[in-house]
Amino acid sequence: MAERKKEFSRGGKQIVHLDFANFIEVNTALAAIEYARLLIARYPPSSVRTLTDVTNSRANEAIVTALKGLTKANKPDSTLPQGRQRAHAGVKRPPPLHERPWAGVE
Repeated sequence: MAERKKEFSRGGKQIVHLDFANFIEVNTALAAIEYARLLIARYPPSSVRTLTDVTNSRANEAIVTALKGLTKANKPDSTLPQGRQRAHAGVKRPPPLHERPWAGVE
């Protein structure tokens, strides 16, 4: 996961870019998100911003919840706007059951 993280400063703000692009496996994605959460928690409260790339990654409720928790890892108070998540191409979710061409095929 270390190769999927870049730390830099811009305009006096510390920014950590997290590359979660092309994650297909749920367990791999959750492990990477947990690693990133621990990394972000090392910083002093409210001292870092996150830029998260989830291009072409698949997500379920567990992954979405983990990503939301990631933005709170460096927030002392949930009312403060701190971590930001930006999806370059959006999270790929499976289509609803009624739109899956393979649904109901036996």
